[in-house]
Amino acid sequence: MKYLQRPSANHKYLYYQRPWPKELVPVAKQHGYGAIYRTKLDVKPDSPDIDKAVAKSAEDKKYEQLVGRLASIPVVGTGLSINLKTGKRKKTRITTQPTTPPISSLLTIFHTKFKPESGKALKDRQKYWAEFLEHMPSDRFTSNAAINDIHQGFDLWQDAMFSRGCTPATVARGRNSVTAVLNWATREYRLDWQLRLRQLPKHKPKPKKPLSHHEQRELVEMLLADGDETAAMILFMLQGGQMPSEVARLDRKLLVETLAADPPFVVIGNDDIETKTSVRKRVVPVVLAADLIKAKLSGASERAAKAADSAATVNKRLKARGFKATGHAMRHTFKANCVAADVNPQLTASIAGWTGSVVNEIMLNYGSEGLANSEIVKSLTEAQRKIHRHLLLEIKP
Repeated sequence: MKYLQRPSANHKYLYYQRPWPKELVPVAKQHGYGAIYRTKLDVKPDSPDIDKAVAKSAEDKKYEQLVGRLASIPVVGTGLSINLKTGKRKKTRITTQPTTPPISSLLTIFHTKFKPESGKALKDRQKYWAEFLEHMPSDRFTSNAAINDIHQGFDLWQDAMFSRGCTPATVARGRNSVTAVLNWATREYRLDWQLRLRQLPKHKPKPKKPLSHHEQRELVEMLLADGDETAAMILFMLQGGQMPSEVARLDRKLLVETLAADPPFVVIGNDDIETKTSVRKRVVPVVLAADLIKAKLSGASERAAKAADSAATVNKRLKARGFKATGHAMRHTFKANCVAADVNPQLTASIAGWTGSVVNEIMLNYGSEGLANSEIVKSLTEAQRKIHRHLLLEIKP
């Protein structure tokens, strides 16, 4: 198989050996890559042809990316090289040592110097970055000359995502994850990159179906019977449309204090606790399954904070109980309950974190005692009881 070599009978594994393009041989030598591209494979001479083909394909990609990287090294002039055996002289390209890293290294530097990430955020960005690099024609050094390869990489990646059935929203999410890194690099290395990505087709997402009153009753009864941390988390999410990531970021010390108040409630987004938008900072009264939530929500929050995907446990429980819904459906269900109950929109917005909320960030920092005695929390609790009347009338909280 072309480029796969066994250097000698003493070698147990094959090597991938491939010459550089003639014009890049001096550059490769100058930068320590050797006269040819050569790397050991984890494949033996008697391995199946399919294993050899897979290994060769992977090395072909690495070789092509490295060729692109070498070709992107700035040339400052030409010189002469002399063959000591024959005395022949040959023109060579003189290059400078690159002052910027390869594009493939940018994500690591992004996380180190600008925005450390962990959990699902880190996993998702690493996934999208790896997919983008797979479609880049070469791995050039970070320079102005790389913009054409970057655009080609985005075009090929976008086509690949659509071919496997991804929606425009999914494609946009992946592209945005990568452009955040490239835009940072543009500023960090003072580049002239202007990303001009192809326009995505318009897409109307399928409407999210909320749980009916009957389904909500069944779900609450099952969760009360479960009586564990996941059950407490879902019951809490049903009462305010919280996302699992918001539960994971709860201030657990304050949580204990506010759940012990009368009436019990939970603060989302106090002080430095991050929320998606400023209006997502809010107060959620607990009127349903209060005892279970008091006992288990803090543990559920701690476990969600440690999980790679805070929503996975919730989604798995809903599926196990026979519901074709995810944790996000709790938010749509809460909104449907608000509409059905005909509650003051300002109060429902204050519980769910929608535009129009009357809760402000100053109020959220009153402390548990100050909030518990405030008229706004009492009003929110009354609204919450009205919103969930269909559950409170038949199921003991």
